[in-house]
Amino acid sequence: LGYEVTVLGVNRRLRGEWNTPDIVGYKSVRHEVLLGADLEVVTIEAKWNLSKYAVAEGTSHKRFAHRAYLLTNESIDEIDRDLVISLVEQGLGLICKSGDSFVIQIPAQRSEVPPYVLDAFLLQALSVEERDTLRADLAKAMFADAVAAMGRR
Repeated sequence: LGYEVTVLGVNRRLRGEWNTPDIVGYKSVRHEVLLGADLEVVTIEAKWNLSKYAVAEGTSHKRFAHRAYLLTNESIDEIDRDLVISLVEQGLGLICKSGDSFVIQIPAQRSEVPPYVLDAFLLQALSVEERDTLRADLAKAMFADAVAAMGRR
C-alpha cells in the first residue's frame, strides 16, 4: 500500500508494556491543494490467534499511530464475534489469512496523533538510517509541491 516498513517486534523492544508493535509502516501522504506532505504511520501487531489482550495491545498502539491493525493467521470466520465487534468499536483494523496471503478484512479508522508523540515514537522505533530516509522523502515531497504550486501561478 505504499508504506516503508520496519519490523520491530522481534528486532527491537521499546520501553513500556505494549509499546512495541511487530511492524511499523510509514509513508508520506501528498495533497493536491495543500502544500507539503503529511506523514502517516501504521502499526501491525501479529498474533497467531486473537484475544482480548491482542485487542488491548492494538488499542495501545493507537496512541502513536494513525492506523493500527491486528494481523492473525485465522480466517475472519474463525474469530469470535465479540472480538470482531471490539475491534470495530476500538477503530482497529483486521488483517486475516486468506488462502496463501493476508487480506485487510476491516480497515482501521484513522486517529490523530499529536506531532510530539509521533516524533518521540519514531525516534525510538526507527533506526538512524530509516529516520534520515523518512526526512529526505518528506523534504522531497514538500519541495516538489512548492515548485508545482509556483508553476501553477
